[in-house]
Order: sequence, then structure tokens, then C-alpha cells
Amino acid sequence: MRKLKNMFSNISESIKQTYNKFPLTIIAVYILTIIVVFLLDTQILDNILPDVMAIISISTIGIFFTETITQDKLKKAIGTLISILISFVFDFILPEITSETDFFARLLVAYTSIIPLLSIYNLAKKAGAKFQEYILKSFSNFCKNLITYIILNIGISIVMSIFIILILDGEHWSILLRTLGLILGFYYIPSLINSFSNMNVEVGKFIKGLIFYVFTPLITLLIGIIYIYLIKIIISGELLNKALFFILSLIFIVAFPIVLMLKNYEENKTIKKVLNIVTYAYIPFIFLQIYAMSIRVSDYGLTPSRYMGYMLVFFEVVFLILLIGKKSKYIRESIIVIIVLVFIGTLTPFNIMEVSYKSQASRVRKILSTAQSFNDLSEKDKEKCYGAYKYLRRDKKENYAKISKEEEEQILSYNKNKKIDYSNEESIYCKKELDGLDISKYTNIYKIKNYRENEFKDDFIESADGKIKIRIDLEEYISSIINANETGNDKSTELFENHNIIESENGEFDLYITSLTIRYNTLQKEVIYTNLTGYLLKK
Repeated sequence: MRKLKNMFSNISESIKQTYNKFPLTIIAVYILTIIVVFLLDTQILDNILPDVMAIISISTIGIFFTETITQDKLKKAIGTLISILISFVFDFILPEITSETDFFARLLVAYTSIIPLLSIYNLAKKAGAKFQEYILKSFSNFCKNLITYIILNIGISIVMSIFIILILDGEHWSILLRTLGLILGFYYIPSLINSFSNMNVEVGKFIKGLIFYVFTPLITLLIGIIYIYLIKIIISGELLNKALFFILSLIFIVAFPIVLMLKNYEENKTIKKVLNIVTYAYIPFIFLQIYAMSIRVSDYGLTPSRYMGYMLVFFEVVFLILLIGKKSKYIRESIIVIIVLVFIGTLTPFNIMEVSYKSQASRVRKILSTAQSFNDLSEKDKEKCYGAYKYLRRDKKENYAKISKEEEEQILSYNKNKKIDYSNEESIYCKKELDGLDISKYTNIYKIKNYRENEFKDDFIESADGKIKIRIDLEEYISSIINANETGNDKSTELFENHNIIESENGEFDLYITSLTIRYNTLQKEVIYTNLTGYLLKK
């Protein structure tokens, strides 16, 4: 009973500490929690609820940043007001974001990434401790709060499940879900914030044991496995595994926070040896990563994921320099390095999308330059050229390729004429009736022509009587349904049921899809057959 009392006392103290430091942030988190738990599945404020949630979520990021840099009430009020105004701007432009206006999407990514990183940097700076000590104590806080949160969830789930089964006859399970949602928002998120700001804690034996006897041997073993693998491919002459870059990156992401925490115990000779082994043994992996990534880029060009891969490698180099140099005195500045990389990758001319488009366009031109025409290329080069051009066409960036109309037609005809492997097919069938639709905002309803076999090639949807023909982009929507299906058969149905209305490009019509059948190749992700029925709703 005493342990239970202490646990609840610690929970109360953690929330109190967080509220005293970040009152406006916690209030925003609590408001968002109440909305999600009690209003999200109701019809209350249904039209504006998504906007309210977006505004509060984005505002909270700016408010938290403000509270990490000042405790002055006036400055906090000004910072909060600015944060709310910024969130209104983002909420206003979010529906307008398309492939042509992806700058706003990149701006949002930059804001929601850089501001939290700056907040953590401010907290680390104010901690009055070395960065490695800050990381260690933050990790210790996180583990303690996570364990408490898990115990709370298990305990409450058991008690409430028994209550629902015996007293409520197995009905009203939403009560349990709402309760768990309240615990998440009212306790765990505040405690998570407190993990990064409460440095008045002692690192217990359990955390030390976890770091010394679990994590340290694990990362040493992982690095050892990579070296064994390298010896294996040297002896056998095998090619590098395609997953090697991802594995090495994962090792870095897992290993070096542990290395930072171990730096607090460098006076132990064994720990110091392990630190040196892990740090210096990883350095050759950086060259291996560069080599592995260069092969992929040479074959398939740059994409956002490969661009981020190069950025990670650059960060690894800087991080290791900061870690090794001057006893890790400047290791905290690695956060600034991440911020700079995010800024470059989102808001500069060298942003993640622009560089990828230029890379794929360059591949198209380079491949075409090796022959008189596209039709004279080898089958392998045709495949590469088509893949690169399809990448551009998907985001409506064909102009980057700067090729002639004739070359474009030849590339696209290759897709129509090439033999597709149909041995791995998957079918998706989604259906939703028009019943229950709020038609108050529409003036007319038109049944659409039944589309089969990809007849909507040019994104045009036509009414059954042929009098109305409007442009609606369906390629991205169909791709999203397929991607959802890849994660689980019920996910595509769930996505369709929640999002079966698509707005036309001119904004005058909504397409209400009543049934959608998609058959596609699971290996090549090529759509084989589609069948679409529904209505055009004039606003």
C-alpha cells in the first residue's frame, strides 16, 4: 500500500513540477486531450474540430519553445500570441498544399522539427550540466515515467475491464478507451516534458544496470556482427546487402546515445575501453554507408529518403568529431547541426524535394543521351528512364526533365506496352452508400459514369449524362488506398470509409465515391484494373 501511495505521490509531484515550469504548454495539452477524448467521435463542432486540433497542436510547439527561453509573463504572453497566429497561418494553408505548393509543406515540417529541437537545446543549456549528464538524467526520467505509465495502464485496464464486463454487461468499452486517453494526455505527456527539464534526480541502480549490462554488450555485439559480415563478403565476394545502410544507421541511432550516457562513467577503465572501441570501430562504417548509398543513387538517382541518408552520414561525421574532440566539450552543439540540416533540407534551394527532382530529371536526360531515341535504348535503360520520369510525373514535375513531346510519348508508351507480371495480384473492394450525407452545402447531385480499366486517365470525371466533365486527381488517392492495404486489409476499408469524398481541382464539385475496386500487382505496384462508381456533388 505504501508503494502504491508513493507512486501516486510521485505522479502528482511530476505533474506539479511540469505545470510550474510550463503552465501554458500543459494547459494546451490538456485542452487537446479533452477534445480528442470526448469530442473527436461525436458530431459536436464537427465542421471546425479538425481546424481546432491543428491550431492547438501547432500552437503548443511554439508555446513550449517560449516557455523554455523565458519565465517573464509578458514575454510568454507575446510568444503565445505569436505561436497561435503562426498556427492559424499553417491551418489556413494546409488544405491548399499540393505538389505545386510543396514549399508550405516543407515550411510546416521545418517549423514542427526545428522549434522542438531548439526547445530541447534550451533545456540542455539551462540544465547546468554536461550534455552527457543531461542525456543520462533525461533517459533515467523517461524510463521511470514510462514504467509508471505502463503500470497505471495495466492496473486501470484490468479494473475497468472487470467493471464493464460484470456491471455494464460487457458494453460501453469506450469508457476504458477514454480513461486511457486521459492518462496519456493528463499524465504521460506532461511527465515526458518533465523528463527533459528535471535534473534534480539521482540515476538509480536499475538504469545503471540497464546501460552497463544490457545496452553496452548489445551495441558491442552489433558492431562485432557487422565486422564478421564484412569478412564474410570479402571471402565470398558477395555484393553488399541492400539493407546494410539502414542497419548501420540504426546502429548509430541506438549506439551513440548510449555512448553519451557511458561518458559519465569514464573514470572506470573498462567503460573507457568500451567507449573507445565502439567510437573508433564505427568510423569505417561511415565510409561503408557512403559506398552503399552511392551505389543506390548511381542506379536509381536521389530520392528524399536517400537525401536524408546522406544528411545522416554528414551528421555522423560531425557528431564523432564533437564526441572525440576536447573531451566532448561541444557535443551539445550536435543539436544545432541537426537544426541546420533540417533547415537546408526544407527551406533552401537545396531542399529535399528540389534536389530529388533535379537528380531524377538528370537521369532521364543522361539515359536518353546514350541513344538516338528512347526506343533504341536497352530494356534495362528503358526501365530506368521510365522509372525516373514516372517519379517526376507523379508530382507533376515533368518540366524538370526538359525533354521533347515525342520523347515523353515514347517513355509513356513503354509503360503501356511492357509486359507486367500478374502472378502477384491483390484486390481491394470498398463500398459506402450515400445514406446519411449532409447535403445542405450542395445544390445538385449527379450520378457519374461507371469507370472501368483506368478510363479516368487524364483525371477527368464525367457525369452519366455527359453534361458535366471536371478534373479530379485520383492517382494519389488510389495510391493511398493501395498503401493502406499493404499495412492490412482492413486499413484500406477504414481509409475509404473515412475519406471517400474528393474535391475537384476547381473546388466547385465533390466526388462522392460509393464503390471502388482496385486490382494491382503487389511487386510492381502497378494498377491492373479499377472500377469506380459514385456521384458528383455541386457546391
